[in-house]
Amino acid sequence: ACNNRRAVPPLEISLTCRTGRDVVTSLSAAPLLDDRGESTGAVCVFRDVSRERELLGSIQRANQAKSLFLANMSHEIRTPMNAILGFSQLLLKDPALSTTHRQHLDSIVRSGQHLLAVINDILDMSKIEAGRVELAIAAFDLRDLISDLAAIFRLRTKAKGLLFRVEMSEELPFVVLGDGHKLRQIFSNLLSNAIKFTDRGEVDWRLRGERDSSSSWR
Repeated sequence: ACNNRRAVPPLEISLTCRTGRDVVTSLSAAPLLDDRGESTGAVCVFRDVSRERELLGSIQRANQAKSLFLANMSHEIRTPMNAILGFSQLLLKDPALSTTHRQHLDSIVRSGQHLLAVINDILDMSKIEAGRVELAIAAFDLRDLISDLAAIFRLRTKAKGLLFRVEMSEELPFVVLGDGHKLRQIFSNLLSNAIKFTDRGEVDWRLRGERDSSSSWR
């Protein structure tokens, strides 16, 4: 450190005290220079960071416990929700079903699918914190995704006394390649905030597509 005239980056060392207690020590060193800039010695600082490392370990264990809880919770919710969706979709196939009942069942299906998407959002947040988030790239119907979300958020705006309009430009593609689930999350968050912070009037959702220089949609 003295020869290079640079401070030594902190170095952690595990030590055992005479009392038998293990401690983690952070060692930092910096050179002492005279008026000519020549090294005359060094300053070394030892700091006990055992408590900090214990707290960090506690936080990591808490995050692991949270991730396990979220995984178990999602399983407990998904099982009955899949049953609700399954029976609702079977009922929708009944030709004797009235138009009103069909609309109500369709709302149940869409809301249940939205709830499952919310559960996936929670799990994704846990993955982001753990640095394990991944994109699932696949072809999906963009207009179907928009229609599903529009049906869900139209109910929410109606309950709040707001108008809800969706405008899709004609050049918007039908089938696109990407992570449909992540895009659904983005749209849901934007629409939720729009409804949350709109007390009266209407919420307009406008979508358009344009090609870049490589003739790809964006």
